[in-house]
Amino acid sequence: MQKGELPADFVERRRRLAKKHITGKNRWSRMICKRAIMFDEHIQRNSSKRLWSAALAGVRDESWLALMREFWPSHRSRTNTRFSRGKPATRWQHGVQVAKTFLS
Repeated sequence: MQKGELPADFVERRRRLAKKHITGKNRWSRMICKRAIMFDEHIQRNSSKRLWSAALAGVRDESWLALMREFWPSHRSRTNTRFSRGKPATRWQHGVQVAKTFLS
């Protein structure tokens, strides 16, 4: 707080300063999306052919998930592939698509 500044004025001043940093081109969500897309491009490129992340990218991908849905048709959307209860994690391919959509 500046000398003689009221607490309510301090909060308002800091809010305005923070707003400048989180709006526009430099929003953290845009940065995260760009980094996810860049990392996906890095994985797909795999120029050294030694990236462990590139090896994992094709394991149980979208085509495998579609196959599991066909294998368990009575459950429609259930694939019987989860070990425990809880919120399922976002699949990498879907996350990259969401990032691309967000940036476009």
